[in-house]
Amino acid sequence: MSAGIIPFNKQKEAIPEIQKNTSTAIKLFSDFSYEEKLCFIRKKRDEYIQETIWVKEKYECQLKEKQIGMTTATDLTQKQYEEWLKYWKELRNLPNKIVSGEMNIDNIKWPIKPLRG
Repeated sequence: MSAGIIPFNKQKEAIPEIQKNTSTAIKLFSDFSYEEKLCFIRKKRDEYIQETIWVKEKYECQLKEKQIGMTTATDLTQKQYEEWLKYWKELRNLPNKIVSGEMNIDNIKWPIKPLRG
């Protein structure tokens, strides 16, 4: 990749260049510009949401099964599901907290993932 060129993803957001090239050292997070850090945090947040979206799908399927009288031994309780909703909301709000100054971009407090349902 040419120096000074920042690649963009499908959402037209800059993707930080994590490696300067394949044979040199890795660029540290502290070396990123503010925009690169924010983009990296959004990308990581999106990964965390994608890794756990199965919980939402499981809960929705479970509700449909209950409507037709089926039950499973692995029911996810409403309380457990609400914990997941809170987790996803906290993840979605991270960039806004950083931009507003409520959270320091260099000291991110990632929300804790609920126990698996």
